[in-house]
Amino acid sequence: MDWLPKLIPPTDPNIKPIITPPEQEVYYLSVGEAFIAPELVAYDNKGSVNVTYDDSLVDVNIPGTYKVIYTATNEVGTSTYELTVVVSDGSEPNYSAYYQTLEGLTGEAFKIQLQNIITTFSNGNPYYTTTYDSANNSLQDADEDLTNPNNIILIYNSASIPSPWDSAATWNKEHVWAKSLLTYPTGGLANTKTNGPGADLHNLRAANPSINSSRGNKPFVDGSGSYGAVGSGWYPGDDHIGDVARIILYMNLRWGDSLANINDIGALSLFLEWHLLDPVDDFERHRNEVIYSYQGNRNPFIDYPEFVSMIWGTTPSATYEPFTSQSNVLLTNIIQDDIVMYDNRSSMYIN
Repeated sequence: MDWLPKLIPPTDPNIKPIITPPEQEVYYLSVGEAFIAPELVAYDNKGSVNVTYDDSLVDVNIPGTYKVIYTATNEVGTSTYELTVVVSDGSEPNYSAYYQTLEGLTGEAFKIQLQNIITTFSNGNPYYTTTYDSANNSLQDADEDLTNPNNIILIYNSASIPSPWDSAATWNKEHVWAKSLLTYPTGGLANTKTNGPGADLHNLRAANPSINSSRGNKPFVDGSGSYGAVGSGWYPGDDHIGDVARIILYMNLRWGDSLANINDIGALSLFLEWHLLDPVDDFERHRNEVIYSYQGNRNPFIDYPEFVSMIWGTTPSATYEPFTSQSNVLLTNIIQDDIVMYDNRSSMYIN
């Protein structure tokens, strides 16, 4: 068995179930082709959690893009995961007007054209962004609390606070891709307070000043539960891993390896995993629309999450986190007719 789900150590009682994503995140079918939704597993601090799914919206007889919704619930809350099913009649995919030039493209040509789309502006400046200072105002709209329009949602701690800019007394601007880990172009565009990667609004989030300071320029690493430092790295918290992943992947695509080398901010395999574990939500969709209105470009991995696998491939092998307990308790996991057991040191296959 080449691919295994991630096991959450049973030490944090305040986590919602973690749904393990499937090995294949996007299913491509021809019209009329049979589809059986894969069974997924979920874990919390007590062990496995039942996962249900709804595939009622998938119609294999009509071309289109469909979602299978998986749900797992414990006493802390409910987690969901969306699996994408693309049904095609052999014609080209029907992308929105912003992405129409992608039709008919695959592989490297697809990636290059997608990069062109998000870096091409009417002023001819490929380094164009909003200004860093103007983000004080635009983030009040972009990071709006959808349940309270007078507030914004802060990254990492998910706090909802009044949105008006107060000179960084209650919130400031977090560079999700730490600005010191970006390389800046020459020609007067390197200043983070003008244009360039350090001023890209997609990369800026409202944050608690103290938490922002604690994060500093730590690269992202894996963890579980709440946000915080993990060794010399930073874990953004279970509710923010997908948001962070899609920002990082966008930044790498838009600015390229020469300006935004993904190895400087974390592991590509980790961001691909986070993208699956924490699907796009309404907050991200709203934020993407607002930033488009201010900056003129979009984060394609929010609009079309399947673009991630089309560029970087499917989910890498997941990493097991063994129990931290020194007890002899073993957890047995049955997946696709394979049985795997774990103790506090490692996994053990049972043939």
